[in-house]
Amino acid sequence: MKATFGIEITGPGGGSWSVGVEGTAVTINEGSTAGAQTVFTFEPSEFCLSIYQRMRGGTVSGDAGIGERVRDLLFKI
Repeated sequence: MKATFGIEITGPGGGSWSVGVEGTAVTINEGSTAGAQTVFTFEPSEFCLSIYQRMRGGTVSGDAGIGERVRDLLFKI
């Protein structure tokens, strides 16, 4: 997989991260998600429930195909 996606968590203690994936290499940078192919936006509770596989929370903007692939690969424990 070769993709760039962003994660935005709203509210107090939230933030934004840009994640680059190229094969088995992953880079994570805190800050702007500008230029990401796909951006996931979560409220804190949605993010927790998503990573614990209780729900597919948040919203996805950008490339929907990459969004589904990332959800299937990464938002799991």
